Amino acid sequence: MIIVDSQQKLANFVESLSLEQVGVVKMDAVALEVATPVTDDLTIIHADVYTQQNPKLQSKLEEFTTVILFDENNSVQNFYPNTIAVINADTPSSIIKNLILTVEDSLRERSVLRSQLISVNQELSEIMGNVEVEMMRVKKMYEQKAPRRFQEIKGVQVFSKYAAGENIGGEFFDIFMDQNKLFVLMSATSSYLASSSILQLFTSFKMKKEISEDAEKNLINEIKAEVEELNRSKKKEISMDLFTAILDLNKHTVSGHLFGKFKTLSSATNNFSNSGPNLLKEDIESGTFSRAIERGERILLCSPGFVKNWEKLNPEFMMEEIILNKKIKPLDILDEIFFQLKKESTSGFLSYDASAIILEVQKNAMVEV
Repeated sequence: MIIVDSQQKLANFVESLSLEQVGVVKMDAVALEVATPVTDDLTIIHADVYTQQNPKLQSKLEEFTTVILFDENNSVQNFYPNTIAVINADTPSSIIKNLILTVEDSLRERSVLRSQLISVNQELSEIMGNVEVEMMRVKKMYEQKAPRRFQEIKGVQVFSKYAAGENIGGEFFDIFMDQNKLFVLMSATSSYLASSSILQLFTSFKMKKEISEDAEKNLINEIKAEVEELNRSKKKEISMDLFTAILDLNKHTVSGHLFGKFKTLSSATNNFSNSGPNLLKEDIESGTFSRAIERGERILLCSPGFVKNWEKLNPEFMMEEIILNKKIKPLDILDEIFFQLKKESTSGFLSYDASAIILEVQKNAMVEV
């Protein structure tokens, strides 16, 4: 407890209360002005100090968490917001002692709680640091075990590649087929938890084996709602980019939704858009796209992380050139563009997770008329 006195009046009064169990620090107005007191301590201030017009002293008084004013003549009319009580020599000593002991206990408990929270925060920081290290190891293992993927589905060949990045968050992509339709999903978030949630939602979606426009919109709505729910408990908002597409292998059309910054190239002249609105701020329809696909067409879809990494480079070629060159095989295209991404990395990691998918429509594919 701190007492800020004037002419020893307050000190004499406090001594008469016999508060042996409470430690007391005494100072006057001059000492308070130059000191750096513990502002979380209970502070009892004499009215003569309380009413001084010294701006520096007033600023110090405003910093205290809990103040009791000792006003012998009931002269103070305006009170600082931190003042919880006004006492004088006529106030029953039992009431004052009870007030002081109660406040001291409360402040002590709060101090212990704050100390515990600081300790927990430090432990959480250490745990999260270890989690990030483990996540980096998992990313690297996944990259090494599944560096390239190849699928051949009716009328289309699918090639994909992934490389791990150092930044927090992650990317997820997957493709599956039901009957004559192919579903593609690619996401990028600034949160491992959000990325994990998207994976769980997509797994449930995939198990239903229904590829339709309504099912796609329901999935997007579920992902949007999940990330919005996570953001309610976050100081820094989670960012999210999302691409979904339904490829109709009979009609040779592709339709879907694009939110965020992707890079989509085509060997045909009618390229896709490379960026879309923010899903968390706009409605689903704002990210809609639809177009036809030609026989023999190649489509390259690059993730937001890939785009960020590529923009930091000065590559020796443009991706548009090699996607048009039919002499270069799709897997060779992926190998080359990822080589360009990683050639200057000393750690073996990119700055961001990077994913790329190539869809190649077969020249002799049948088209429904």
